[in-house]
Amino acid sequence: IILAVQAVFAFASAVLHCQFTPLLKEHWYLFPTDIILPEMLGWWLTFFTLYSNLMPISLYPTVEFCNAFQCYFIRNDKHMYYKKQFFNNGVGYPAVARSSNLCQELGQVGYIFSDKTGTLTQNDMELKRVAIANIKYGTFEQGGEDGFSGGHE
Repeated sequence: IILAVQAVFAFASAVLHCQFTPLLKEHWYLFPTDIILPEMLGWWLTFFTLYSNLMPISLYPTVEFCNAFQCYFIRNDKHMYYKKQFFNNGVGYPAVARSSNLCQELGQVGYIFSDKTGTLTQNDMELKRVAIANIKYGTFEQGGEDGFSGGHE
């Protein structure tokens, strides 16, 4: 749409330029000496190039508009709805997008290691398992030793 509007503006400017050219003949510096293309096409390309600066500026609102709708769809997605009996008094909790650029960053998350506030872990974090160079260390055994035992799997 933006490119079409740019082309229409360039066409209107080229038509107006060609229409008012006889009035501006005394200003010799406004007219190039040699134009290889037909006059109308040459001026259309000139104005199209001049108006190309408008396109990146208008893309910002378009991207933000798309981000807002993606956040809306994330919040209303029934597959991203968490409801457990003992969580939040049994009331369901939908996914919440707190940032408009969340959608661009969704695929970049590789690992989540901890929560910053300690609300889930009561600030009592213990390293249970780690993988280094595809070698796994530690276990997930319940009731075993506290912390990382250092054992090789």
